[in-house]
Amino acid sequence: RDTESVAQVERCCSSGTSRMPFHCMVKDGREMMSIDDTQVNHMVLERIFTKEGFTFTSFCDGKSALDAIQERGYLPDCVLLDVMMPEMSGIEVCQRLRELYGQQLPILLISAKSDEENIVQGFQAGCDDYVSKPFKRKELVSRVESRCVKPGPVETTSSLPPL
Repeated sequence: RDTESVAQVERCCSSGTSRMPFHCMVKDGREMMSIDDTQVNHMVLERIFTKEGFTFTSFCDGKSALDAIQERGYLPDCVLLDVMMPEMSGIEVCQRLRELYGQQLPILLISAKSDEENIVQGFQAGCDDYVSKPFKRKELVSRVESRCVKPGPVETTSSLPPL
């Protein structure tokens, strides 16, 4: 990428906002990462988010997704994470993503479990939002757009006006 993008990555990594740059800082466009053990869910989400201009990456389990992020060296711009998965639940994946990459990575949990206890558990694990299935397309896109990392200059705390 161009020198402006390299500068964005350097500012991001040196400012302490993230240990890894986001997809939109090192590649063209934005990336949506879906982590779900059900292929049909990936197909539905891919159809929705490719129409919104996202590159779509999917994984059928949390371990594969965590390994892929580490291996490639950059974060997706947003993660959609199913709660109910075998071996490593979405709650566990969310907690691990927070441990590894902090609060900058937008994580939305998606689940058929819509009771208060499960929603609270998701937020306690560190998710940014919790979407109940079945979801409405426009609502999901709006929730993602409000959370997703957007291409452009990286804002650091030093550029913000004093309180």
